Amino acid sequence: MKVHSAVVGAALLSLFGAGAVHAQVDLAGADTVHVWADVGLGAAPGETSWTRGGFGKLQVGGHSPVGEADALVEWKPRLSDTLQFDVTGLYQPDGLSPLGVSESYVHWKPVPTSSFGYALRLGRFFPPISLENDGPGWTPTRTLTPSAIDTWVGEELLVTGAELSLRTQLGDHGLAATAGLFQGADAAGSLLAYRGWALDDVVTGGNQAVRLPNTPDAGYAAVFVRQAGVTRPGVEVDGRGGYYLRGDWRPPAPVAVNLIYFYNPGNPTIVDRGQYGWTTRLAGGGLVYAPAPADEVLSQYLWGSTKMGAVFPDGRHPADMMFQSAYVLYSHRLDGGQRLSLRGDYFATRDNSFLHLYDNAEHGYAATAAWIRPWSAHLRSALEVIGVTSHRGARDTVPEPDEQSQTQVRFSLRVSG
Repeated sequence: MKVHSAVVGAALLSLFGAGAVHAQVDLAGADTVHVWADVGLGAAPGETSWTRGGFGKLQVGGHSPVGEADALVEWKPRLSDTLQFDVTGLYQPDGLSPLGVSESYVHWKPVPTSSFGYALRLGRFFPPISLENDGPGWTPTRTLTPSAIDTWVGEELLVTGAELSLRTQLGDHGLAATAGLFQGADAAGSLLAYRGWALDDVVTGGNQAVRLPNTPDAGYAAVFVRQAGVTRPGVEVDGRGGYYLRGDWRPPAPVAVNLIYFYNPGNPTIVDRGQYGWTTRLAGGGLVYAPAPADEVLSQYLWGSTKMGAVFPDGRHPADMMFQSAYVLYSHRLDGGQRLSLRGDYFATRDNSFLHLYDNAEHGYAATAAWIRPWSAHLRSALEVIGVTSHRGARDTVPEPDEQSQTQVRFSLRVSG
């Protein structure tokens, strides 16, 4: 913790010193504030959604069509031509705390004077894992609902720390390396263990709480009696810091490849106000391919483990999970700025302990189709259909059949300014 604080403090001094040299201050201009509000309808007959205490994989489910209303404010005040802040405020009624702040960081990117460049981020942000969420406020731009991978990143992996990115050009090849030191996200892993993978656009801001499946006197609630009925993924329970690394390669072709490694050595024996520490690590790779100006293919694979509780003599933990997920997304731009996107997801977890009490293992598949159409510079409509099939033994605790299939339809109108 002391090492992280020293790094952040020294970096802040250098940032503000550098930013004061060529001040181009813009605190509330047209390019610094972005606001949008989504209104729409969603329906998914069948299993109750996890957002309402069930094991459903989708954002809605188990009830009649419901109205949806989300809002986002992104503020990017610029203090110089190389230094700016980025703060995102959210309104999400599907969360336990509708109002929250997700990312809030300062970004320093000096003007390169050669083929070598660098940038620094300090504050609270998501690790650079997502390929899909490249819109304002870390939102997806090709679909309404991100993949299972990016859904989980948005739910559990918001961290607080410092990140350094380096980039250079070697001939026709672009190379980049990113490293980050962070704290927080000590409860990350609890959603994958207790609930499993999901597909939704819920983003957990700061120390906000996220609902866990409602299984009183059964399942995880019977085994881990000190676990609260909610998880707060962003909490820091042990003072330990984590890190992540990413490498990027852009060859002289319409393709980009990246590799990522993330490790949070949370102390798995600590419980703080109903929140257990989790040791979570993951590795993965991503690919972006643009075969034509109007076409784009995104693909990503992620695998890892998350563990909680004192180690048994055989080396296992009371909660000992392996997880993996992958997707392929194809997106095509149509006339008038319209976009049609198709995506296929695979996801799975493997439970290595307490199978006779509570089976957290699962596997499933999902298919997504989305059509996005801008009507003007400030109005956009989107229609999305997701079909998901999954098997999870822990559904016995609700009780529901282990095998579930569901189709969700969502329609959204976005007004932006």
